[in-house]
Amino acid sequence: MCKLNVGLLIFITALLSVALPAQADLKCGTDSQSLNNSGIDFAKDVPRQINSSAPVGTVLYRKEMELSLWCGKDLSKTSSWDTTPEEIVIRRENLANMLGSDSGLAIYITINGDRGTSAKIFRTGVETNIPWVSNSIDNSYLPRAVVNVTIELVKTGENKKLNVKSNTMKLFSVQSSLGTDTDLTYYLKNGRSNLDFTIQTCDINGSGNFTATIDTLNTSSIHSVGPIESPSRDFNVSIICNSDLWSTQSIVMKITGNNVAGMADQGLFHWKDLETGLNAENIALQLLQGADGSSYVPVVPGEKFVVGNFENRLSTVTIPLRARYYATGTTISAGEVQSVLFYNIDYE
Repeated sequence: MCKLNVGLLIFITALLSVALPAQADLKCGTDSQSLNNSGIDFAKDVPRQINSSAPVGTVLYRKEMELSLWCGKDLSKTSSWDTTPEEIVIRRENLANMLGSDSGLAIYITINGDRGTSAKIFRTGVETNIPWVSNSIDNSYLPRAVVNVTIELVKTGENKKLNVKSNTMKLFSVQSSLGTDTDLTYYLKNGRSNLDFTIQTCDINGSGNFTATIDTLNTSSIHSVGPIESPSRDFNVSIICNSDLWSTQSIVMKITGNNVAGMADQGLFHWKDLETGLNAENIALQLLQGADGSSYVPVVPGEKFVVGNFENRLSTVTIPLRARYYATGTTISAGEVQSVLFYNIDYE
């Protein structure tokens, strides 16, 4: 009798379910900015010239924003309301060589204290699962995230040639933590506008020599050490500046001369007795400056002070100065005196 050996093969199949991400569609807005905003608009925000003589590392332009963001689920993009919370995040784009490798310029974006040019996601810690209803109603019911953003144009090398990749380029955007963009995005706009490199900064108005004469002092009226309010002489140093320059640099001034040792904070310089050629005794020149527009303060010999800023786009910068006598003693001889001072204009 033959035996029939039968083998039974059993194939087992299973349906494996994979947990898929929830719908990642958010709609966002902000209190202070409109949608699709320009982070920088080369045609509107800045002058047309860049200071190519500025030191490497100089911030040529800075824009600071505090964004109060509110986001909700965008029901127009899904058939049902997914109640899964989604965190509001900010995505910084890759900004490297955005203006060309020969431009010597870079765009830096700082988000909540993190400054850089590389692509990065920044968490806000704020989640939302509430539906967006309408643009026309008050959206204050939606969760809010406050984000501080600073956009800077920085000199990073020799300025040769701008080679902007596109006229409009994305800088950063608001996203869902599940990876989808919203319609709230900030751009560099009009990147191919006509920007020039220049070394023209400021020039002295006229010959550069300024003379001031103080009225005669009655030496017999001096009975104590200190500043003598009258007579005094006010005069201005005027410089012509490039108002088309794109720079956050300050214009600074430094004044030097034969200053009185140990009294630098009082802005004192020696008078030279024109008869003897020696320093006049017990009397000094006190020089004050009023560049801040509010009050006159002593000029500290050899120390820089700010007289203007290119951000103000002024074509003329006027530096008000005041010269007066200062008694360093009470016994003063009559005579004719003179003091020669030197000034220097710089940028930082």
